[in-house]
Amino acid sequence: MKQNNISNKLTLYSLICIILLGISSCSSDIGIADSNNAVLSGSYARMLTIGNKLYVLGSTNLRILDVANPSVPIHVTSIDIQADVESLFFNNGNLFVGSPQGMYIYTLDGSGIPQLASVTPYEQFADILPCDPIVANDTLAFSTLSTSFDQEDNCWRALDLNELHVYDIKDVSAPNNLARVPMEEPKGLGLADDHLFVCERNNGIKAFDISSPTDPQLVYSSAPFQAVDLIPANGTLLVVGVDTIHQFDYTDIDNIVKISTIATAD
Repeated sequence: MKQNNISNKLTLYSLICIILLGISSCSSDIGIADSNNAVLSGSYARMLTIGNKLYVLGSTNLRILDVANPSVPIHVTSIDIQADVESLFFNNGNLFVGSPQGMYIYTLDGSGIPQLASVTPYEQFADILPCDPIVANDTLAFSTLSTSFDQEDNCWRALDLNELHVYDIKDVSAPNNLARVPMEEPKGLGLADDHLFVCERNNGIKAFDISSPTDPQLVYSSAPFQAVDLIPANGTLLVVGVDTIHQFDYTDIDNIVKISTIATAD
């Protein structure tokens, strides 16, 4: 029991460090993954360490660096995505790139170099270009498409679009849209087994049962607060706000409890 408590505390401290290192007005930018497909990142991450490689998003490209010797990173290659890019997520050998133009999926070859598997364009939203972080497991991908009501926000658009999208990615070369769920300014999101947590910009967090992915069921709504991104891990959910980090216990999904708030503002 004592060992479990120590492990849980270390996980919590690691999560807090990742969020605090990457926190900005929009997101937590830094993530850590490994070659065994474990992921520790927010859905807005723009940098991911996977094994000995560091993947860094530019405005329209993806840079790969070898960090086997972290003090002397070596540039390996750059990939021109030919679209505005916002976020990175890694799962099961696949790298997901979120863009207002669509969802890009790359598979990593034996050298860790991304190879394009598919592009799922948001053709019906071409005039809107919504913000769209992505998370995924082995068979499903989830993205939140959002525009902001605040003209000072980076996601402000003249037209309104705020939805959660669910995709079947059993064949990563041909993702299939399974569901669209209306939401209010959805932001970062995270997976925990058969449940998906989603931030709403001014409404806190929501949890969905995704055991039936064609019909996600809302099972929890928090009290309103500003929520931008989140990371679920081992029953602990950390939620990034504008100037706070909130900690929730979701070990009992039917009784999610908010247990702390940490101020991050100066």
